[in-house]
Amino acid sequence: ASCAPGAGTIPRGLRAQRLGEYFTPDVAIGLDLRGFQTRELEGRDELMQAVMGAMQRLRGLEVEFLDINVTLEAGKQTAAANLTGKVTIAGEREFQVQEFNFKLKKIDRAWLIYRIDTVKTLSQITALRPTPV
Repeated sequence: ASCAPGAGTIPRGLRAQRLGEYFTPDVAIGLDLRGFQTRELEGRDELMQAVMGAMQRLRGLEVEFLDINVTLEAGKQTAAANLTGKVTIAGEREFQVQEFNFKLKKIDRAWLIYRIDTVKTLSQITALRPTPV
């Protein structure tokens, strides 16, 4: 998902196209990112349109996945991955960090992502106020 500053339209398009190969055609993505509108993406085509739109708007983008924890589920044909995504946008001083849950399934010999959801962290959850006694 990363693209170097100054990369042309064709290299960015090819990178986005390759990114699509990691997802099932019916992928579902629920994004609830701080500072952005909540968004649901349905299907690989919609995902690719969103990726291409982001790549066209941004000068450069670096995406890293950290602290990846994978659990194989029963039958070893599906897996769950919890990870931290770190995004650095060219020209911005600070980077963004978000925790995600990925769901994967084995199709032929490849593991493909079929679901991604953001994880609400404590800093994103409004604290409950104690009830006065």
